[in-house]
Amino acid sequence: MAAQEAQNEQLRKAVEQALAASFVARRAKNDVAKDLLTKDRPPTADDIRQALEDGGWAKELRIKVHELHRQATTEKIHGKDSLASVQKARKQWEASINDELRAIASERRVPLVRKRKKIVIKKKEEETDELIEMKVEEVLSPTLVTPGTRFLFDSDDLLDAISHIESPSNNEGWGLVKLQLRTDSLTQLRDKYKELHPSKRQYGVDDVAGDPRDKAKFADAWHELGEKCLAEGHVPLARTYARRGVPPSLRPAIYRSLLGLPFMEDAQTTSAFEDRYYEDLRDRVDAIELVTDELYQMDVQHVADDDTYFIFDEMLGNCVLAFSRDAWVPKNAVVKTHSTLPCESELMKGQPVPPCGVQPFRGFVSYAAPLTFVFGREPSLYFAFRAFYAQHFCRLNVLRTNQNTLLPLCALFERLVIEHHPRLFFYLVQVGVDPLAIALPWIQFGFVGLLDVEQVLLLWDRLLGFEDLSLLSVLAAAIFVYRSEKLLQCSNLEEAREMFQDGAVLEVVPLLQTFLWPEGL
Repeated sequence: MAAQEAQNEQLRKAVEQALAASFVARRAKNDVAKDLLTKDRPPTADDIRQALEDGGWAKELRIKVHELHRQATTEKIHGKDSLASVQKARKQWEASINDELRAIASERRVPLVRKRKKIVIKKKEEETDELIEMKVEEVLSPTLVTPGTRFLFDSDDLLDAISHIESPSNNEGWGLVKLQLRTDSLTQLRDKYKELHPSKRQYGVDDVAGDPRDKAKFADAWHELGEKCLAEGHVPLARTYARRGVPPSLRPAIYRSLLGLPFMEDAQTTSAFEDRYYEDLRDRVDAIELVTDELYQMDVQHVADDDTYFIFDEMLGNCVLAFSRDAWVPKNAVVKTHSTLPCESELMKGQPVPPCGVQPFRGFVSYAAPLTFVFGREPSLYFAFRAFYAQHFCRLNVLRTNQNTLLPLCALFERLVIEHHPRLFFYLVQVGVDPLAIALPWIQFGFVGLLDVEQVLLLWDRLLGFEDLSLLSVLAAAIFVYRSEKLLQCSNLEEAREMFQDGAVLEVVPLLQTFLWPEGL
């Protein structure tokens, strides 16, 4: 008990010191001091509190305290893995990615880094009988995708790496994950996600089904509650709210709050610092071309092939290339995604290629795509996407045994399907269909590409609310059990994949509720 109290006191002091040094606290102090100097008596503690409330600083300081607390208590994942077989597999996996990037650069005979070329364009400005005036413009060469360019890797490659990780206990089992990893039991999952219980009204269900007057009344009341949460500036309250769904009009503000981004009266806007920072990243893209640029752009095209996202291709391309230049990512992400590939060119001497530390792979843009329906401006989209990846999605792209990373999530999915429908799992394995081969992309990319975009966002609301990625495994298992009758008629992987072609009709919350509480307990 004494040790815990000492630890809490140390944490409190660390947050206090960080808050005192923050830009928000300094501005609040200066603003409140000016206000209090007008009084004809020494200010009291109540005067200071009232001045903070009146100036809107109390709300901003509460948000900042939560952000600093989250940063101080978030345990970063680094160092060797606890299992030697996983450590070995990760090193081989990361080395193979860097080798593939070097091979692509060698085949195309381009360096890892080079100055971006400028193209001179001459246009006829005016033509008369005697004179033709030419207008000369210099424009930066765009990032084009060369025919035949291949991705560094995709979900199938990642699946292959997972399936070849050996178990220290020689455990075979039915699934592809042979490791004995600690995962939550069904009882623990029910307790963890109790706010999803059918007895609690959910946004995304009760606002769209049932009596028209009742659902309209619920939608209005839920929206009003969300506005109150935002007005309070109390992040834990907003997090609890998000566990039962967020109305689209409140998503920008709720997401910025839960991701620790600066408070803005208009959540579609960004701070002056954020604007300058994003412009600097875009300038770096314009100045220097990386061998990875084409691969990122190819993934933008891949995601934009979906009719849902094709109108956002330019916005996504700009954001992803800016992300690739952002050295903030490896310093602040919960876990480093890939091993460093150092640059030897004088243009970026000693820096990794790309600076973000995330090598381009098929599907990466999926982490930004749904957010285009939340944020309408590039800078606001960028910072939400970056924070989402650094805090959550980076965990879905590493081979580690830590909780809330890909391996335990895959193991949880397989265990849940086996426990809920052992006949289905055994049948699929017998006909050569590994359920994880279908579910891995769902888990890895937060169900982008399977679900309708609004259902993806209703899921992501709850990921932010619970701060737990196990919900991805639960939903994947729920979908398999839901489609079990059709899957039991499949005879190969291709037929099994076809059973999920109509994923746009799936609804997140009813699936989760039916799976966790099949009898409506």
